[in-house]
Amino acid sequence: SDQGMNRFRFSLVPHQGGWAEANITRRAAAFNQPPLVSTGSSVTADGTTAELAVEASSGSVAVQLRRTTSGQTLIRLVEETGTGATVSLSGLEPETPVWSADIVERPETLVGSGPDLSLELGAFEVLNLLIGDGAD
Repeated sequence: SDQGMNRFRFSLVPHQGGWAEANITRRAAAFNQPPLVSTGSSVTADGTTAELAVEASSGSVAVQLRRTTSGQTLIRLVEETGTGATVSLSGLEPETPVWSADIVERPETLVGSGPDLSLELGAFEVLNLLIGDGAD
């Protein structure tokens, strides 16, 4: 707005090398959108607790996780620096299907199944994954 009092925040991040090596996109996201922590777990068919883990080969992958209206879990992976990355999913129930999805979260292709899955992300790629049944 051009009238009244305005407030803003900024951060200076001294670093060596380029912005990609300094993880500037990750630092900017953390500064602008502090993480929200939610506790919980899912119980598997045999009564044990399952915990989904997402790990990337570099710190350049942003992850967004939420539950869909159909009961599936949506994971949105974003490779931020143009270097590509290997992403590993673990903690899935055996034979849990993992689907790639389009931008409006419609399942497209079965990419694998649990309990562990490894995927390659290209430079600046955005990949939506739907975990669980409910795909057509």
